[in-house]
Order: sequence, then structure tokens, then C-alpha cells
Amino acid sequence: MYIDENSVVIDNVLMAQYILDAKFGYHKQWSGDSGRNMAMETTGTFNIFPKITLTFRKLNKDELAVIAPILNKQSQTTKYYDPEFKKITTMQTYTGDWEIVSKRMKKGESFTCAFISRKRRVQT
Repeated sequence: MYIDENSVVIDNVLMAQYILDAKFGYHKQWSGDSGRNMAMETTGTFNIFPKITLTFRKLNKDELAVIAPILNKQSQTTKYYDPEFKKITTMQTYTGDWEIVSKRMKKGESFTCAFISRKRRVQT
């Protein structure tokens, strides 16, 4: 959840200065031990994998030089405010694909990129 300029920090970079908005998803998955019992009740372990999708504003080349290496890394350390636990939470993430459209060879347009948790969310 985005509550102030310190709400999303990725690899020690405050993202507030670069983004237009942030979408927070809590994606649910059943684990491999899941199934149904004889009474047809669902059993097993249920996990939540957070995902933060950031929409970056138009960035100039110097700003993009800060952001691009983060987006292209294999893993990022992402800090965000988790409303359920009411605290800043840290997770290891990977990013989805990202693309920038450049019109008339000027500053690129805004773009989005998702930061997806590598592990299930746990309360610490």
C-alpha cells in the first residue's frame, strides 16, 4: 500500500520520485499439498505472493540510468507497507518485462513494470 514517499523502496532507491502510481496485488496460490478430502473439502496450504506494479512517469536519460539497472537485475530487495501487518515489509522480487515507447526521439513515454515476490508472504 502506498502511504507516503517512503512506501516503496527498491534496492535502496525511493520510487516515489519516479512513479505515477502503484498497484498492490496479493495473489493467492494453493501449495502442492492441496487437494480435496473424502468430504470434498479443500485442504492444504494456502499462500499469498505479493506483486507491486509500478507505473513510471516519463523519465529522462539520467533517471532511466538509475532505474534500468534495477529493472534488469535478477533479483531486487523491495520494501513496501503491508496493510495487513501494519508495517514496512521487505521481500525479494523479480521483475516482469518492461518496454518504453519513444515518440519522435524525445523522452520516452510512461511505462509499467511488475515486481513479483520470489517467496510467499509470511508474517515476521
